[in-house]
Amino acid sequence: MARYDPNLVGELASSLDDEAGRAPLLHAAVGAVLGGSLLGLLAGGFATGDLLRAGIATAAGLLLGGVLGGALGAGRAASLRMQAQAVLCQMQIERNTRKEKPVSAESAPVTASSVRPQAPAMQKAVLSRPPIQKTG
Repeated sequence: MARYDPNLVGELASSLDDEAGRAPLLHAAVGAVLGGSLLGLLAGGFATGDLLRAGIATAAGLLLGGVLGGALGAGRAASLRMQAQAVLCQMQIERNTRKEKPVSAESAPVTASSVRPQAPAMQKAVLSRPPIQKTG
């Protein structure tokens, strides 16, 4: 089984955050290329020789694809940032859990020699109470 490595977890969080920074631009670029290509081909301007129509369709596809890709990339970036925050939160929980706490008299471990017998005092306290009366 793998051991806990805080450096590895920190690198993962940093990697997720870096990827989140690149996601909108990368998605916008891919969307623009795909949108321009598809709309340019669907408009049919290249096949018919109408280069003005093909150019307008390609430019519209670039713009539309870039905007849609950027919006999808922004959503992906938000998801990646949330994952990075969750990793950092888990890392902080691990740090807090592993902290060594100072040992005081109240929190010292209980041993057999540190426990005093309490039974006679308890019996005396219980027997000295008046009996409980039921009301009806």
